[in-house]
Amino acid sequence: FVRTEGPAHVEGIEVSGSAHKGSSDGKKRKERFLHGRKSTISDAKKASDGLLLVWYNGIANFGGIMAEELQQLLEKIQHDGVEKANAEAATILAKAKADAAAILKDAESKAAALRAQAETDAKAFEERAQKTISQAARDTVLEVKDAIGRMLEKLLAKDVAAALADPSEAAKLALAAVNELGSNADVAAGEKLAAALKAQLAADAKAGVKVVLDESVGTGFSIRLDGGRVEHDFSESAIVAALAKRLRPDLAKLVNA
Repeated sequence: FVRTEGPAHVEGIEVSGSAHKGSSDGKKRKERFLHGRKSTISDAKKASDGLLLVWYNGIANFGGIMAEELQQLLEKIQHDGVEKANAEAATILAKAKADAAAILKDAESKAAALRAQAETDAKAFEERAQKTISQAARDTVLEVKDAIGRMLEKLLAKDVAAALADPSEAAKLALAAVNELGSNADVAAGEKLAAALKAQLAADAKAGVKVVLDESVGTGFSIRLDGGRVEHDFSESAIVAALAKRLRPDLAKLVNA
């Protein structure tokens, strides 16, 4: 805009209030004014366009800068997040490994304790089993010995009873016993054996031997010496017991072998 001194203004140009020049001067001024205004508007437009271009370029550059910074920021956040996640994962993995190692160690310790206890229990069980088997074997041997002993006694009793059932044979046994123990003796026996003994003594002219009838003796006889103070029992049960006693050691050797 062009400013002139004076009290009045016409479209931005002040006009003197005393006089105006001619119309030709006015036209020239008007043309200059319009030309100047057009130039001003053109310059303003150019300036405006330049400012818009600068602003647009600035915005574009700012947008590029912002996009680049945003990309860098995102990359940094991603990188920091990955590092943090990796660190947390490493911490969790290390803790998991430590926990697994502790659990494994505890399990191995418990397994070792259980194995040791099982070995101890197995050894104790084996020892008890061996003792039980040994005891059972001894009990079996004893039972076998007793059974064989009872069988032997039955066989002996049968044979002794058969031998003593014959009075003449029993009389011979009694006289043999008297000859071993002494000539002055009393022989106590049942009725059948007593009669056979008297007949045998008479036949052998055996003196000093007295036959005494005693049914309590049962099968067999007894020899009494020194007035009855000493008595040797030759009853069936006594003979069987004596024979079994003599035979049991040999029988035990056979069983133990």
